Amino acid sequence: EERYRDLQKQINEYYSNNPKINASSSWKYGDYCIVKYTKDNQFYRARIIAVPQMTNIANKYDVVYLDYGNWEKVDSINIYPIRRKFTFLPAQAVPCSLAKTLPYNGTVWSDQPRAIELFEELVFEKFVDATFYPKSSRDYWPLSFVDLRLSSTKSNIHEYMKNEGLIREVSNEKIFHEFHHLLRPTDYIIYSIPYEGEENDDNDD
Repeated sequence: EERYRDLQKQINEYYSNNPKINASSSWKYGDYCIVKYTKDNQFYRARIIAVPQMTNIANKYDVVYLDYGNWEKVDSINIYPIRRKFTFLPAQAVPCSLAKTLPYNGTVWSDQPRAIELFEELVFEKFVDATFYPKSSRDYWPLSFVDLRLSSTKSNIHEYMKNEGLIREVSNEKIFHEFHHLLRPTDYIIYSIPYEGEENDDNDD
């Protein structure tokens, strides 16, 4: 957490003092960048997941913020090249699937609005303790399977929702088989951060 706070401070100091470096007008799908967030005018690491040619909205880009996981549609004027020195800390947002969990009926979560509402009530803007399941060499699911417990009460989210009759317990392998065909290329790329040899970088001072 301290490393990330230091990184954010460096990013905001650099881009606040160099407002004219966003000269690129040819951002591509998948590019890493720095974006000025519209709600607080701070600068954050991001990745482009849709360009105007894909959305048919002129000069608008869809970006995902790599350290928070939220999406936003932004103007190109708010997109900046990412410097190499800002890429070494891994993305802080970790995409997860709740382990061994499917809707009580079927596999379509949108058909179970109460389950979605309860999950949001339990975890939104709450501190949680996450236990990650180890990945195997045969595990092609791009998200991590996790058990979640509320930090305040140690209540297990899966068990709580199961006791409410809103979910059923299945194997993680079944979740993969039910959903892997629905994943888009975007789902595999949005939460990574470039390595030193990747493109979309400029020379550091």
